[in-house]
Amino acid sequence: MMSAQTLVPFINRYATPHSLGIDRIALVAGAVSRFPQHNTLIIDAGTCLTFDFVNKNEYLGGAIAPGYSNAPKKQCTISPLNYR
Repeated sequence: MMSAQTLVPFINRYATPHSLGIDRIALVAGAVSRFPQHNTLIIDAGTCLTFDFVNKNEYLGGAIAPGYSNAPKKQCTISPLNYR
């Protein structure tokens, strides 16, 4: 089970590491393992959209926004060609 105490291949600079979701910890660990020492933007589109920023091997935090299924419908437009 992952938690804020799990050993990961990055330095966690998130202001409140105990509140960081394990899904985001896992995504950042995977990105840093795949692209070590690179500046990386990790975007996950699930129930929510998450954006996480890594500066070389330092996780700086990110943002969370409603995903398509959770967003107010009148504010969302997705082209039928791009939506599956």
